Amino acid sequence: MEIPDTLRQKMELFRTHGRIHRYNNELFTEVAWLQVMTGQNCTRRATTRWSTCRPRQGSRTTWRASLG
Repeated sequence: MEIPDTLRQKMELFRTHGRIHRYNNELFTEVAWLQVMTGQNCTRRATTRWSTCRPRQGSRTTWRASLG
């Protein structure tokens, strides 16, 4: 079965950059798309600079404190 071009583009964006882009308030949320990609064994091929960044010292504590 042939998949739509829009889905193919979304999967390729996820594979190449590890990103999920939600178009025009579509029905699936980013979390749902991540579940779809994972369920279809669609994994990223490379890591991006942002995914390898480490938080500054103390920022994790600050973030956790903001959660309440």
